[in-house]
Order: sequence, then C-alpha cells, then structure tokens
Amino acid sequence: DRSDEELLSIEVMKSKSKLGLMQFYGQIHFLSYFLKPDDSGILHFFSCRLIELCLKHGASKYSARAFSQFGMMLGGNTIKDAESSYRMGKIALQYINKFNATDQLPMVYSEFYGYIALQREPFQSCAD
Repeated sequence: DRSDEELLSIEVMKSKSKLGLMQFYGQIHFLSYFLKPDDSGILHFFSCRLIELCLKHGASKYSARAFSQFGMMLGGNTIKDAESSYRMGKIALQYINKFNATDQLPMVYSEFYGYIALQREPFQSCAD
C-alpha cells in the first residue's frame, strides 16, 4: 500500500511509447464501458493495466484518467470499496493539477463527480 504522497510523487514518464499506450488504454477503457457494460473483466483489466504502467514507468497527464478509472472500478458492483474509490478519485484530481492536464478534465470530472463522489458526497455538492 502506497500513501497518497507516494502515489503523487511518482517520477514523470519519459517513454513516448508508454505515453501512447496509456492514452490508448484509457480510450479503450472508455469505449468498453459503453460497448460492453456487462463485461466488467475487460474494464478491470484496462484499469489495472493503466495503474501498472503508471507505477512501473512513471506518471503523466494520463495518470489522472488512470486513477479515476481505477477509482470507478473499486467503487463498482464487483469490489464495492467506496473509501478506496474516493481516494483514487481525489488522486486523479490532483494529477489534473500536477500536469495542468486540462484536456483530461472533462473525462476525469465526469468519472469523479458523476460516479465516484456520489458514493461519498451529497448530490448537490457533486452537481455544483
């Protein structure tokens, strides 16, 4: 188990191929969510793979999506760990700021405020 500080202080990813892979996996995860909503296995695979890439090869602006998608997985019907889900979502928001990843903002906000935060925060605070 790593602390929030450890997860946020991962070295910066330098490999262009790994950056491309993170972007690709993030998009595939998103598409799989809508194309195969009943197949949580494929969603879990891509969520875990994104986090694995981040931990092994460094953080990037795509880490925000990786942590928000991982948070969604943790809070989903299979695992149901709202505390860890919320923690990963908050880390995702911090990665947005760390990398000034404004292009990741719409997806991370929709995943965090539209799914993760609803398990812990009053609806009105998520809608504001």
